[in-house]
Amino acid sequence: MMASCAGDDKKTPDELNAESVKLFQKKKIDKAIEKAEKALQKATLQYGENHIALSGIIQNLAQYYFAKLQHDKAESLYKKAMDIEVAVKGRDNMDVAKIMNKNRQSDLKDGNR
Repeated sequence: MMASCAGDDKKTPDELNAESVKLFQKKKIDKAIEKAEKALQKATLQYGENHIALSGIIQNLAQYYFAKLQHDKAESLYKKAMDIEVAVKGRDNMDVAKIMNKNRQSDLKDGNR
């Protein structure tokens, strides 16, 4: 295991997620996905599968997969984030509307209307 990976064990989900964002901004998408997956795994263990804390990490992962043109994977992740947001905040919340819009953009890129 690489030294950076060993250090990830001590990092919080938020720290790993923040690192994934920085990697994505540097166009290191595969490494961003790897960090975000670790963040999601840790957050899921810490909070449970449908906790609101997972939504931001899941949305970032969706964005990364969208950038890799893996629209089906991105769409399923956006749906998961939306389901969490709806359960916690309700369907009429602005955060839910934003996720629905991102998911719709993913559909349009795939040619689904």
